[in-house]
Amino acid sequence: MREWSWGFLFIALAFASSIAAERNPRTERISGSAGDVLEDDPVGKLKVYVYELPSKYNKKILQKDPRCLSHMFAAEIYMHRFLLSSPVRTLNPEEADWFYIPIYATCDLTPTGLPLPFKSPRMVRSAVQLISSSWPYWNRTEGADHFFVVPHDFGPCFHYQEEKAIERGILPILQRATLVQTFGQRNHVCLNDGSITIPPYAPPQKMQARKIPLDTPRSIFVYFRGLFYDVNNDPEGGYYARGARAAVWENFKNNPLFDISTEHPTTYYEDMQRAVFCLCPLGWAPWSPRLVEAVVFGCIPVIIADDIVLPFADAIPWEEIGVFVAEEDVPKLDTILTSIPPEVILRKQRLLANPSMKRAMLFPQPALPGDAFHQILNGLARKLPHQKSIYLKPGEKILNWTAGPVSKRFAKANMPAASEGNIRESPRHLVFFPPNTESVGIICVWILEDKHDKWRVKSQGFFNAPILCLHYPVFVPISRRITGHPHGASQLQGVGIGFLFPSYPWPGPGLSKAKVFSIVGLVEFLYEEAPDAMKSIGSACAALFGGLGCFVASIINSIAKSATRNPENKQLSRLSQDINQAKFDYFYWLLTILSIINSAFSCIQHIGTSTGQSRPSRSGKPNKTSLLRNEDS
Repeated sequence: MREWSWGFLFIALAFASSIAAERNPRTERISGSAGDVLEDDPVGKLKVYVYELPSKYNKKILQKDPRCLSHMFAAEIYMHRFLLSSPVRTLNPEEADWFYIPIYATCDLTPTGLPLPFKSPRMVRSAVQLISSSWPYWNRTEGADHFFVVPHDFGPCFHYQEEKAIERGILPILQRATLVQTFGQRNHVCLNDGSITIPPYAPPQKMQARKIPLDTPRSIFVYFRGLFYDVNNDPEGGYYARGARAAVWENFKNNPLFDISTEHPTTYYEDMQRAVFCLCPLGWAPWSPRLVEAVVFGCIPVIIADDIVLPFADAIPWEEIGVFVAEEDVPKLDTILTSIPPEVILRKQRLLANPSMKRAMLFPQPALPGDAFHQILNGLARKLPHQKSIYLKPGEKILNWTAGPVSKRFAKANMPAASEGNIRESPRHLVFFPPNTESVGIICVWILEDKHDKWRVKSQGFFNAPILCLHYPVFVPISRRITGHPHGASQLQGVGIGFLFPSYPWPGPGLSKAKVFSIVGLVEFLYEEAPDAMKSIGSACAALFGGLGCFVASIINSIAKSATRNPENKQLSRLSQDINQAKFDYFYWLLTILSIINSAFSCIQHIGTSTGQSRPSRSGKPNKTSLLRNEDS
């Protein structure tokens, strides 16, 4: 009997809705409320400088996986494209109010389309390291006048599970920046005060193409399509959506007023336009694209996510257009929705029909007045002017540049790099020793340890490891003061230092330090210059080629032994362990000659490839061509 009463009430509501649609105005706005600022024009209120980063931070990532263009995290891509041609963009950073760092930190998808956030922290730190060493603007505020777009599940915490996201927290280097993010939940560690909450990306053209006539009756009372359980990531249940979705299914799967299912039909968009209420429950995160779809299709969003911070809450009157249901009240959802008076439902529908409400939730291409791009700019404009307290004193540091998660996957393949002061982008515990011909020479010297020149021999083995550990905290700052280079020396210069000081004439720590410059330079060069998809393969090849070098050196050693030995005359080899007859200096001179030839060949090749490249600008500002040539070549 109870279900019949629900059905009768629903039919009455649907009939009243269709009659009102014909007789009453289809749109309404709330004068004097937050909704008045939806149509504000940000042009003239702020200027934004867009950093021109190497393409490995954005364009190359997108080329690798074009699926990112249609993913719900695509706001970071389209915001970048919008700003490049926006009238608020300035090419003069001295007059900028805000600085935008265009990195596609969430464009890393599995074969099934699920995002992987694990390399995002390293990418963010790398980008900040680059701009802080190439431009002065980050360092003067430590990012307080910069903004990032971080549209992941839990935004700048970079994890899709809340427990792990809370454990990570916001990447410390982002603590002073303004974060433009889809995640929003009050009193949560992944949402900073002052962050701008935005809607997730939903394809505007696809949604527009699926519109049905406005006078189509809304014959579905409650509509939902999606997961109720995530058996793969939450096999025991109860953790996914904090149990709210499971409660919807268990309580209303057989209720005739609820059209809910895990199936995603081809008529999904059309069905939402035929529904009165659309459920928007939390999933792994409080937000979902259903919120955008509900608003665009005029379906009253039923928001089931405690403490959620909704997109552009200072501009969109969510309390007037939606229905909020506490997670613990999900079992009473039927009673809550059927008790809403018809006139309240009709008013919410008229507000949702306002075009400005729909535009504010979309990222159209090309941009339109009042769309989500402009709402973001409005949010940034409302934070101006910056307070004087954001500017730091010369030499003052607040943020911990090295704290936060580091991707294990990338830590194994990359060598740390240093730039400004205490910046070290990568894990410092990683040590990589590519073997080379000098290593063979040292092995040969160790053979003589008990017979000749013990101090010199032991110093070779003793100084390598500690000097490599001291490379970044000691030698890089010293050489940086001399050369002015952020890393102390460029990659090729580091390799050249190793070539310049061959093994034999330079014993002790001098040889070890030269070798360290060569080792670090080779690894940094390998990582920076290799394509993204070949970095691990390149590291393996480096080790392989180094091993081949050792193998060739042993062949040379064997040939030298055979050529200089005469058993008939009892003449020992020049590489004999008998130090009275051995001539190891010849062996080292051979290595020296090979190093000189190698160095000369490298210089000739470098000169040939450098012809026609641009020089740094005299103004001291970073030369765009020099910054990008290695990435776009």
